[in-house]
Amino acid sequence: MSSKTIIIDNKKVRVEANASTLLIYEDRFKGRRMLLDIAELSKIKNIQNIPFSLYSKLLWASAKTADDSIADIYEWIKDFSIQGVITASQVALELICQSIETTKKTKAAVKHRLIRQLMTFFHMRSKAD
Repeated sequence: MSSKTIIIDNKKVRVEANASTLLIYEDRFKGRRMLLDIAELSKIKNIQNIPFSLYSKLLWASAKTADDSIADIYEWIKDFSIQGVITASQVALELICQSIETTKKTKAAVKHRLIRQLMTFFHMRSKAD
């Protein structure tokens, strides 16, 4: 079981990943399978093609795992900026990947490439701003 406290837009949020994260994700987002959604991430070449909803869902599910009292995703997400959610979701994704028993190749494909893309994307955006 992995957990961390992260800062999203100056607010502390505890995130955690364990077996219940899968159940929370799949129960709240009917018809979605967290493992399949994460596997799809490894196929996306351009980070700008990742839907914001996926970042939000992964982050919310990991926050809900850590704190069952947080509001439903639509209310909870209102407190954060888009960039805050995308940046924080990389921590949630790391925790989820650590919690999932998969091959090293799959973990590396999802974890390392996406995190590297996120860092590059935001570094480029920071320079432009």
